[in-house]
Amino acid sequence: LYAALAGQDEVAAISIQSIASVVSGAATTPTQTLYPLASGDFPYSVAVQSGKVWVSYDTGTSTAAIGDINLSASSSSTAFEPATAGPSDWSSAPDLAADPDDSGVLAAVQRDSSAAPAATFNTTTDPATAAATPAPLGTTGAGTQCGFAEQITVVAGGQQFAVACGKDVNVYNTSDVTTAVTSYATPGGGDSAAVARSEEHTSELQSHH
Repeated sequence: LYAALAGQDEVAAISIQSIASVVSGAATTPTQTLYPLASGDFPYSVAVQSGKVWVSYDTGTSTAAIGDINLSASSSSTAFEPATAGPSDWSSAPDLAADPDDSGVLAAVQRDSSAAPAATFNTTTDPATAAATPAPLGTTGAGTQCGFAEQITVVAGGQQFAVACGKDVNVYNTSDVTTAVTSYATPGGGDSAAVARSEEHTSELQSHH
């Protein structure tokens, strides 16, 4: 389990087995490995893809970027690689989501802007390359704009991603963030989205508020 520790400028890798031991009372604290970012970098969101932990972070100078933690590094203290998914012109750290099928797709959406800036990346290259460069979500096409996005999720296979946009959940191709291909109304408002896979490996979109 990977967690962004903004107050410590670190990302923690927490042993799931040790969490179970704490719950059962066999241990008092979970086992974890800490991966420090550069001083003054504040991690916000993490996602695992292509054998790395991708982390969005604020730099403390009204800018943000997406870097990675190289899990094959010889030391946890040197594993962080800054700004490896560019360009690095985010005004605040975006939410990240990765393909559960590990196709290499990483998606990013900035939550505190309208329309919400988004981008997708191919993480099978080093550094990652942009599949869709940063642009406001749904800027072309009536009814597809997404303001103040709440949560992002990548559909298994990496061809599409979904974003909870308040009254709607919009689905975009990972190759084009400017036009929604599908929009689902969420009466009462939706602030989170998840994709479930059936036994036939089809995807079902679920929204929660």
